[in-house]
Amino acid sequence: MRNIKGFVQAFFIVIVSGTSLLYAQNMSITSKYDKMVLFFDNVKPERHSIGHVEMRVYYNTETVIDTAAGTVMSERTVLEIGGKKTKYMTYNLFKLDSLLETTESSPFEVFIRQRMRDFYPQTFYEVYYTDYDSRTMQCTGRIVNTDFMYKENVPDLEWTVTDSTKSIGSWVVQKATCSFRGRNYTAWFTAEIPLSYGPWKFSGLPGLVLEVYDDSRDYVISIQSITSDCSDDMWFTDYDYLRLSRKKYLDARDKIVSNFLLYNSDFNKADIKFSPTGEYHRKDLAYGFMELDYK
Repeated sequence: MRNIKGFVQAFFIVIVSGTSLLYAQNMSITSKYDKMVLFFDNVKPERHSIGHVEMRVYYNTETVIDTAAGTVMSERTVLEIGGKKTKYMTYNLFKLDSLLETTESSPFEVFIRQRMRDFYPQTFYEVYYTDYDSRTMQCTGRIVNTDFMYKENVPDLEWTVTDSTKSIGSWVVQKATCSFRGRNYTAWFTAEIPLSYGPWKFSGLPGLVLEVYDDSRDYVISIQSITSDCSDDMWFTDYDYLRLSRKKYLDARDKIVSNFLLYNSDFNKADIKFSPTGEYHRKDLAYGFMELDYK
């Protein structure tokens, strides 16, 4: 029987910045960015190796999370590369998973001891596993305290490579553009690292993507550093995911992020439906997701 964590059926929770809450079998911490909570498990999740890490690429990712106020969330992200497989995640999750290797403590206990800062609940648990041999992606994330997964084929991005070049650090990079699921992107890749990979879902160029941003610069991903001094495995973490489609996952995130107090749902069902509670009114999302084609 699927061990799905209970979803908050009535959102009568007083959220105070810096306060930790105990709900069911999960611990939670409030984010400084949007005052939404990040839920942790009391037990270590199961995981298994899916390959060996040959290179790690560290990026800084900036996201405008309130377009009217101009609020920008900044966090580090990590791209692991091993053969024909990649894994992209937040640095906070990468650090948490690394620390869990050497302790029997729960994720919540490790998080508290490390005093992790500047986390963003909406992206903390998002991981993108890509297998370029099978041309498939597994994308995982957590909404409130329920874990989800959707699968899709590796997007076939129609890049236009230009003659424009510049330098990023010690690398010479070349400009490419594409449109993808509602946004126009500019990417800068380097042929000096002949790997057709990049952060998030960006791939297919004749070199590693070092920088990418959309026209409005709501999303800007920039290289920080690269290391090939890796001697560990690439891990798949199994949170007993509830599987659904990409568009259903994004729609669920939209509803929760826009107004945490508005919706309740039974996430144990594949056909997720939301219903308003109390006298709360639907709010417009303060920013747009990277993919805008789900509505």
